[in-house]
Amino acid sequence: MPTSNTRSPFAGVEQQSVPGGGVWIQPGKYDLKVKEQRYKRGHKGHSYISEFEVLATSNPDKHPVGSVVSWVVKIEPESVTRDQNGEPCPPTPLGSTKHSMGLGNIKGFLSHACAAPEDSITDSAIEATVDGQSLLRDTVLECIAFSIPTKTPGQLFTKCNWKYLRGGFVEQQKLLAAAAATLYPGRQYAELLPVEQAKVLALIESQKTAATPAV
Repeated sequence: MPTSNTRSPFAGVEQQSVPGGGVWIQPGKYDLKVKEQRYKRGHKGHSYISEFEVLATSNPDKHPVGSVVSWVVKIEPESVTRDQNGEPCPPTPLGSTKHSMGLGNIKGFLSHACAAPEDSITDSAIEATVDGQSLLRDTVLECIAFSIPTKTPGQLFTKCNWKYLRGGFVEQQKLLAAAAATLYPGRQYAELLPVEQAKVLALIESQKTAATPAV
């Protein structure tokens, strides 16, 4: 991921609309659990990659329960446009149209996965999901994938509509809020001192342990 003095590849996401959907998943209806997310640079562009475990499926031939599927969004944060003389144009803050559409797809996905308003999704929020930070790990989403024609005759594009179901970041935030309210009434978790936050986390772990059946 970019260092503190490097422009984020997701910069500009706040200004993008959400076109809905992505690619690389076959048409069908699925319950998908986030396993891993990563950001990959390549010579043909950059990719925001999400891998899921299939928990429920309407298309078992293509994506059976227990299999892993990937959703890949292409972005071009370093794309260069040229003028009519073939000279490079000054870089724009939002990159190419493909880049803007990719950011919109990521924004829509995160809005559902975090159960958050679209306008709250920032480049920092996206970065928190990839490269080991795993903000959305274990989040379960409903994915309805369907094909639509592209501008190229005979080619189809698979879009995905997402809906949050359970687990992951949203559930963790609810646990933090409830535990903070128990230990420190009237205060939000984010307002607590580190030592107080540690006590909140310890309470959550103790509650999970108490709720786990003995073997």
